[in-house]
Amino acid sequence: MENIKVSVLTPIYNHDIKYVTECLNSLKNQTMQEIEFLLIDNEAIREAKDLMSEYEKEDSRFRVLHIEKNEGYGRAINYGLKEAKGEYVGIVESDDWVESDMFEKLYNLAVENNVNIVRSAYYKEVIDGSNLFVNNIKSEHVNKKVNSREIFYCLLNHACPWSMLYKKEFLDKNDIKISKGKGNVAKDVGFVLKAFLSVDEIYSTDEPFYHYNVFNTNTSMKIDNTSYILNMLLNEYEDIYKWFEERVQKGISDKSDKGFIDKRLYYNVICNLKLRNFNKKQLNYVSKKILCKIDNTEKFSKEEVELIEEIKKNVKSYYKKTRADYTDIKPIENIFSVKNSKDKKHKCITLFGIHINLKRRKSRIERLIENLYLKIEKEKLSKKNLYYHLESMVLSNNIHKDTFAHYKNFHKDKEVVIIACGPTANYYNQLTDKVHIGINRAFLLKNVNLDYLFVQDYLSGDDCMTKANNYRKGSCEKFYGVIPDIRLKDVYPGIKRIPFSSVIEANAKQYVIGKMDFWPTDISFLPIRDFGGTAFSAMQFAIYTNPSKIYLVGCDCTNGEHFYKDNAEAYSNKFDDLYNIWVNIKEYLKENYPDTEVISVNPVGLKGLFKDVYTQSYIDEHPELLDEVPEIIDMQIKI
Repeated sequence: MENIKVSVLTPIYNHDIKYVTECLNSLKNQTMQEIEFLLIDNEAIREAKDLMSEYEKEDSRFRVLHIEKNEGYGRAINYGLKEAKGEYVGIVESDDWVESDMFEKLYNLAVENNVNIVRSAYYKEVIDGSNLFVNNIKSEHVNKKVNSREIFYCLLNHACPWSMLYKKEFLDKNDIKISKGKGNVAKDVGFVLKAFLSVDEIYSTDEPFYHYNVFNTNTSMKIDNTSYILNMLLNEYEDIYKWFEERVQKGISDKSDKGFIDKRLYYNVICNLKLRNFNKKQLNYVSKKILCKIDNTEKFSKEEVELIEEIKKNVKSYYKKTRADYTDIKPIENIFSVKNSKDKKHKCITLFGIHINLKRRKSRIERLIENLYLKIEKEKLSKKNLYYHLESMVLSNNIHKDTFAHYKNFHKDKEVVIIACGPTANYYNQLTDKVHIGINRAFLLKNVNLDYLFVQDYLSGDDCMTKANNYRKGSCEKFYGVIPDIRLKDVYPGIKRIPFSSVIEANAKQYVIGKMDFWPTDISFLPIRDFGGTAFSAMQFAIYTNPSKIYLVGCDCTNGEHFYKDNAEAYSNKFDDLYNIWVNIKEYLKENYPDTEVISVNPVGLKGLFKDVYTQSYIDEHPELLDEVPEIIDMQIKI
């Protein structure tokens, strides 16, 4: 085949044949014809060899490359890069699958924008048959060309090289390859890091094409040998630093880029420490190899700098070796180690050859679920309530890290305005230098530009959901609720769940609500507490960002009255209990965020609960309030 536009590399070793079949079918269904699929037989099992041969015979776009002895994922990818004939190169793992137009669309974007790298959003396949939309790039950086340094930190937790297309000439020129050696751990880190440090601009799209399979048990993410993992990580980091130092010596890379490498590897170390449960000795070893090499903490947060300095101080002096090796770490485990038992119910501690089994400390989510069972048994709650609790907890534990973790203390020392849909919202004009969070149809207000929009249920009537999806794209971060099945069917049967197509169209983040009796102090893994109103979800988010002041606009606690009139009958619920919820919130803030002040703007139902202020336009129509000597807030429109 001549004039090949894209070469797709797929190493095949020991993945389940059902995943490999699904993967190859998705490649065969690609709409692009000027493409080659390089299936790299990396000492694959017999079933996979036969399957590759079938596809090669049936479709001329498939080509099988054979490696007699498996010498690791890196060698397989590098062999494919050497043999690739395409203008651009992509990677598809053999247990994942892709949308049929992925490579046609990515190639067109790369050519139209004249870039060496183009990246996309993707789907994370969490449970068989279920997926989550993931776009770890800020909205202001998508659907346009952007400096690679600007989005570098968005890819810290997950490199995802398979969501990108790379110009082959660019990879060859910059010697960008997968590091050698067996294993698949952290190989993507070095490849993507080298690519991003070698390019000035990339193009990023928020359209998802790739299905990343995380429920396959036969994957590097599930390896339980912490010493092996540690060895792979350290080898990968040494390869990255060696590549970077060579480029600095040749005058290709700037020394200041070391800060980007340090930041990326720091996050990778911390994520793996949490995931792999390294013991203390292994942590010290990693510290000496990587964290102690960090000499530029300019781009780190204050908390990160403190942690790095603390780790540096605690590194033990008796680690003399200069190279990580599995045999180096093994004796340490014989002297002192802490591991999970095979059933993961106990900690296995080894101390000077003596083995001790201790009951393993449960994770936060395990402890919450266990307490929930006890509560349900004690209070004789129904199985439906149990399902509701468990469903919301499991969903939020999977979703909320990507949705909310970034926003912890994000608005510290700033002032936030929450805009609900009560009639008094009509009297509000945008306050200068404040963060604005709207709920539901608040985006229809003409005198306000929202920074965030929370929508919990489907906005029916007058094509309102589509309008919300398209509202201030790139400037307004949208959060769309995921309603658990029990709440949807039994609690509020009149509401409709937001379809996933709207999440994609809006480039929205998803959040889960749950019926809990406690406040979710950390919404990065717990559900948003279900108080029956979107304003309370937005309030919990605002509190999590830790602002100095929170202004409440349009939170009128009235009976079905809104600033908009369309479809008003659908929102005629009684609001008698709302005041008590705000009282609950006030008590929570008093105990946990005593420095955060809540201010009601033009209060009606909440009058007297928080500090009350009024706008001049509202006073003009309600002169009787002048007798109360209200505080009038200075409104400056700045849109």
